[in-house]
Amino acid sequence: MSSNFGPWDIESLRLPVTFNDKGLTPAGVAKITYPNEPYRGRNTSVFAYMGLPKQSAWKRDGKIPGVVLVHGGGGEAYEYWVRIWNDMGYAAIAMDLSGCDGAGLKLPDYGPNQEADGKFDHLRLGVKETWSYHAIAAIFRAHNILASLPQVDENRIGITGVSWGGYLTSLVAGLDDRYKFAIPVYGCGNLLAGSVWTTQELGFDLLGQELAKLWEENFDPSSYMHQVTYPMLFVNGTNDFAYHPPAWQNTYLQSQGPVTLTMRYQMAHGHREAHEPREILAFANHVLHDTAELPQWTEQYQEDGKLIARFEKPVMGATLLYTIDTKHPNWPQKQWQQVPVETSEDGNCVTVELPKSDWGAAFINVIDENNLLTSTPHTQWGQAQ
Repeated sequence: MSSNFGPWDIESLRLPVTFNDKGLTPAGVAKITYPNEPYRGRNTSVFAYMGLPKQSAWKRDGKIPGVVLVHGGGGEAYEYWVRIWNDMGYAAIAMDLSGCDGAGLKLPDYGPNQEADGKFDHLRLGVKETWSYHAIAAIFRAHNILASLPQVDENRIGITGVSWGGYLTSLVAGLDDRYKFAIPVYGCGNLLAGSVWTTQELGFDLLGQELAKLWEENFDPSSYMHQVTYPMLFVNGTNDFAYHPPAWQNTYLQSQGPVTLTMRYQMAHGHREAHEPREILAFANHVLHDTAELPQWTEQYQEDGKLIARFEKPVMGATLLYTIDTKHPNWPQKQWQQVPVETSEDGNCVTVELPKSDWGAAFINVIDENNLLTSTPHTQWGQAQ
């Protein structure tokens, strides 16, 4: 099967990029701008912060790993996010996808805005006038710039993004095979299957059925996720207002590479909250530096009213998370319960009775000796909700 790259000229997006040096922040992080795709017949540019660690435990042949950081809706290029990864031994670049500079002011040659009209309604102007089209191009070029630095190992670069940045991370994962890992937080694909943009008067409501289908074909990660072969960690919360469990699950099930899940009980949705899970760095370090692996499930199934899950290695603790809430049809409003459960004597298996209910959904969270948490896929029974 031939690869699907949608509306993007991938070969062009992989070409070297000349960027403009705009000086340093007081913390020593570089400020740069670089060219991006034309918008409404004129040139555009993107602002980014880029930083190198003062020291790194992960040097190999004198070079260090890197990470591309993708902000979410209402976000910007975050200098502090670059410094977080620099402190962990990684080179990092965080671009602004709202057409602004580091001070929050519009660039003179800005691209599409990141509001609902830029994301959706601009499709009426043409596929290449939309925010998603420009954002993916900006991410490709950010990778090119980071990989071109003499201190950076171009073969050890990953990507992570938050909310809409998680959506873009999922999207770019299916388009760009140069990454070694991808970590979308909250964001995913299959947005028409379960997201806030189908439940209120914005997003797909702006488009109508025909244009919504065109958007899905070009810009939903579900169109490209089957092309992913490298490891991905998906992070979300049970009641995320934007990206609902069915869409999240449909996305990670499409990946052809190794998938790890972290689904936290009522995880708050925000840029800073998205950096808190320690599993993110642990996953990156495992993929790039062969440190300890996060707990991995090998199989999960229902039998005689029980949920049974098995794991590669012994786990230190387990919790059943379930909802039998049929009162609330929308996933963000469903009430979830957490119940500590026993593991088998060898720690490799969890067997737990499921609640007796006409409908329910459940999964198992486990922790390892470092209190790092991973999840099994959620499973449902009864009439679909």
